[in-house]
Amino acid sequence: MQLLYSLEEVIISLDLSTQKAISLIRLGVNKDEAFSDAMKLMDDAKAIVAEIKDGFVLAMANEKIFEATASFESKMIQI
Repeated sequence: MQLLYSLEEVIISLDLSTQKAISLIRLGVNKDEAFSDAMKLMDDAKAIVAEIKDGFVLAMANEKIFEATASFESKMIQI
């Protein structure tokens, strides 16, 4: 369950990082630079999910990843 809590923290950070990236892009910052933190957080999330061994916890983690992906995609429409 600790991995699930860690994943939740990464997802919250990803949401904030995505908002920051959108703001930076509106200010003229290169997209790759603006999203560098978000990309690192996505890698962190993948690494956490890869460590999960329990099937029930993995299902919960996958649902959280799905929700985070949907949120990320909806924010990308703003760009």
